[in-house]
Amino acid sequence: MILSKDHSCVNAIARLGLTPLIVAVSNRQWRIVHVLVAAGADLALVDASKRTAYDIAVEEKAPETILQILFPMKKQQGRLGKAQPTPFSSIVVNESSVTVNLRDGDV
Repeated sequence: MILSKDHSCVNAIARLGLTPLIVAVSNRQWRIVHVLVAAGADLALVDASKRTAYDIAVEEKAPETILQILFPMKKQQGRLGKAQPTPFSSIVVNESSVTVNLRDGDV
């Protein structure tokens, strides 16, 4: 699955309920978690086991900063605000990793 810079697939759901955010959290790709949340990833989506990204982050012993950006969705369903511009040109997602390709000139 490839996510374009227009964020149209940021909440795409693949086999077993995997979303880009759930894959990133499951693989402890914390920087990518930040990018996906900034792009408007829906934190209320669940995998086939009915776990949110927050639930998986707790299981993975995520850093406190990650738990803080994922926690608000445990209290309320739906998105937190509007998607913010991000420096990626595309994101490639498979079941075991998430790869972010940055636009030229961005760090």
